Amino acid sequence: MKVFILTLGCKVNQAESASLERRVLAMGNELVSTAEEADEIIVNTCAVTAEAARKSRQALRRVSASGKKVYAAGCYPKIDRDAVDELGVEIIDIADGVGAKPVKRTRALLKVQDGCENYCSYCVIPYARGESKSLPLAECVSAIRGFAAQGVKETIITGVEISSWGYDLQEPVTLADLILALSEAAPDMRLTLGSLEPRVVTDKFCETIAGEITGKFHLSLQSGCDSVLKRMNRRYDTARFKESVTLLRKYFMECFISADVIVGFPGETEEEFEQTYEFLRELRLDKLHVFPYSPRPGTPAAEMNGQLEKAVKALRAARLREI
Repeated sequence: MKVFILTLGCKVNQAESASLERRVLAMGNELVSTAEEADEIIVNTCAVTAEAARKSRQALRRVSASGKKVYAAGCYPKIDRDAVDELGVEIIDIADGVGAKPVKRTRALLKVQDGCENYCSYCVIPYARGESKSLPLAECVSAIRGFAAQGVKETIITGVEISSWGYDLQEPVTLADLILALSEAAPDMRLTLGSLEPRVVTDKFCETIAGEITGKFHLSLQSGCDSVLKRMNRRYDTARFKESVTLLRKYFMECFISADVIVGFPGETEEEFEQTYEFLRELRLDKLHVFPYSPRPGTPAAEMNGQLEKAVKALRAARLREI
């Protein structure tokens, strides 16, 4: 059987698709690089934004028109199952909690965690992925030793919310403990962290991991205005975020810091947007990923008053991208 896997979305999906590839091969199937060559097609979908859901739905519709057997995996079927059922596509669950597989000869993704319990007011991921689940420390160590044996030079530690790694395990371990264990198990491996919740960045955290990982960091900001952060149900304010940036720059002298920002959140006034603009201009982060807010059905933010016009959101996004 020839199988084609189409992956949409984040590094977690990439890690899960890499894991799925190995399972497909173990069953005696052949992986092919295009849908046209395949007998069966698996679409690993994303639904983090309305646009991501639209692209997932579009991809499923396109490959379904081929008349081939199509499977839908990932977040989208969990958010809008009726739409997937209407396409006559079979739904499969490939997110078996956690996993790790190389994705390139010298680079790998190590998925150490799945799920999220933060319930930000705009986000569907907790509903799609469920509660936080951590890959046990011993399994993480085993995976990275396997990567090293295969000649992998860099491993990206990823997950839905890796800052919460270890909280659900019986042993009292944290993300910093994981980094130390991985560094010890594969001392020649370059380790890079996926997206971090700002509150995990403390003096102790930085002291522990300094010298053990690369200086590339991605922090989840979402807004540079405290009143907007509160409506988003984020659990930090701009002062705490700035503290995280300051600490990373203190302990990692040549660090590279990027961040996600949502503009046009419901009720965002011109004054609130200007606060975000000035905050980001002051911080001078190395890279910004700017997203206009898109309502996700079933989330509190989608029901909030003050939904902004697309044109307003587009203009604000453009201004931030000029920083």
